[in-house]
Amino acid sequence: MAQIQLKNQTVIAKLEIPLAIGDHYHFQVHVSNQVLYLKVIGKKLKNQSKLDIPALLKSLGVKDSEANRLFLQKLMVDGVSFEKTQLMQALKLLDTYKNNEQVQDVLKELIQRRLPLTDSIFKAIYSKNTESQSKLISNLINELQKQENFTDTYTMLRNFIKPGPMQSNNYFETEPKELFLRHLHQFLANSGFDYEYTIRNQGDITQPSIKGYLLQMLSVDGEHQIHAEKLLHYLNGMQLNTIHETDNFIQVNFNLPGEVLGLKEDLNLELKSKKSEKGTIDPNYCRIYFHLELEYLQETIIDMHIQQRNITITVYNNVEGLKQETIPLQKRLKSGLEKLNYHLTNVLFKPIPSESNISSTAPNKDYNISNFTGVDFRI
Repeated sequence: MAQIQLKNQTVIAKLEIPLAIGDHYHFQVHVSNQVLYLKVIGKKLKNQSKLDIPALLKSLGVKDSEANRLFLQKLMVDGVSFEKTQLMQALKLLDTYKNNEQVQDVLKELIQRRLPLTDSIFKAIYSKNTESQSKLISNLINELQKQENFTDTYTMLRNFIKPGPMQSNNYFETEPKELFLRHLHQFLANSGFDYEYTIRNQGDITQPSIKGYLLQMLSVDGEHQIHAEKLLHYLNGMQLNTIHETDNFIQVNFNLPGEVLGLKEDLNLELKSKKSEKGTIDPNYCRIYFHLELEYLQETIIDMHIQQRNITITVYNNVEGLKQETIPLQKRLKSGLEKLNYHLTNVLFKPIPSESNISSTAPNKDYNISNFTGVDFRI
């Protein structure tokens, strides 16, 4: 028997052959009758300071190419466990698409999350990770302006990224909270996130949605097909990324078009929470990240940490003097939170790290567009 350290988890495994202490090996792991077994793949690693990737590829029966070596090394260095079938499917996609770091990162994510390594799933996650939703919608709108068809699609898409006539009249008078919630509700109601669920359970779609319109557009030849397909891939990627659950935790991710809210880029929000007794988000123990691209402050990351309804906020931004400029707003923030039975304990300001562990997903924001004076948002 041997004690094995797998990242942050320590497990006991049974070895099929005796091994020398201090030597390095590649192992294949399998479980039988709730017992973990380790089988040595190939021979003992000769150079203990490096991974013998070519030997591992040969043992797995995989072609030893530069692209395959680099991808397998990425998995090994990052501590990502995988099955041979997963590796073969990932390398096939790697060969199909341009072999770059973004493609490798997406394939690694699919393996880590145990998602199917198919062409459609790859395109969905790749689009979600590399594209801007607002730009995809704008590109499709520009194409639809040249056509007389798809007027309903054009109208719905335009309302996603720009205030409509009625909304524009009251845009500057709308409370930030109401504006955000209205935009969020519109997105959830019209995006078509429940399209497949409705088809499967009801067999008929009565509520128009962006996804439904996009699927219809793909059946009609024209230049619009390219832009419609890209946006459809993005929405599929959002569906796959929206909610992640474990037994005790829940994580929610949202990307909303930001122009209707006065933002330069998409609005990104990530929420991580302990599960309540009912299996829902626990408002007493959670963490919310806002990732914003602002007109004056540029890139801004806000980390709001809630424990027992006590809130600590960390603002990551590279603009000097921001802490002093926001002191008057902190009192109003504290007062507003107290009305919701939350207590603001601290507001910290830090520069954005060049390489951070801060979530790259995330922004919801409360801002007051009627009080723009060089600072973009009132949090």
